[in-house]
Amino acid sequence: MNAARAASLLETLIMGIDPITGETLDAEHVCAQPETLRALHLAVAALRNEKPRLNAGRPWTPQEDETLRQLYRGGVSLDAICARLSRRPRGTENRLRHLGLLPQENAAKPWRMGKIWSETEEKTLLSMYRAGRSEAEIASALGRGARGVEIKLERLLEMQDFSAQVQKIRECFLSRMPISEIARETGLSRREVEARLDYLGLARAREENGEKGAEGEGAGIQISE
Repeated sequence: MNAARAASLLETLIMGIDPITGETLDAEHVCAQPETLRALHLAVAALRNEKPRLNAGRPWTPQEDETLRQLYRGGVSLDAICARLSRRPRGTENRLRHLGLLPQENAAKPWRMGKIWSETEEKTLLSMYRAGRSEAEIASALGRGARGVEIKLERLLEMQDFSAQVQKIRECFLSRMPISEIARETGLSRREVEARLDYLGLARAREENGEKGAEGEGAGIQISE
């Protein structure tokens, strides 16, 4: 075996793969431990007549990113990951954040958090939601917290449902439909329909037109718009 072949085998071990079987090494394997990995890096450098190289400051390659993802998701410690990739802890943590595997450190508070929502913001929120944008994307675009966007969106959708419901009740009522039928049409109880008529200011009109209880429903309703 020559030096080049030996170095290649050791590099395979550094990547966490058994050079003989091709299987991934267990996290507890001696060759997966930080000190062993550093020793392997030194051995490879010696076999290749090179100085031990630290990758700190060098651009991350797609292969390194994929290895980093696999190691992190596999539960490998940060120290072992750094040893395997020959990177410094700080740079490795930053790369994990860049890949979305760690939360952003000391993320700045969204600049609009806690402020009253404007009509324009509400329209933008609904527009982005209907376009299929995620709450995180909407929050980032509006400078709001994700939780704030979630709560506001729920309220706006509830308001829209209520508005559509009230409009339906108004149309049914003005077409002289009895309240019991309006309730069936909208899936509401009679009490809920009456409450919404009151909200619309139509409760009094219903009383003035002699609609009292179920017996008088729809009798002689005359509404002027």
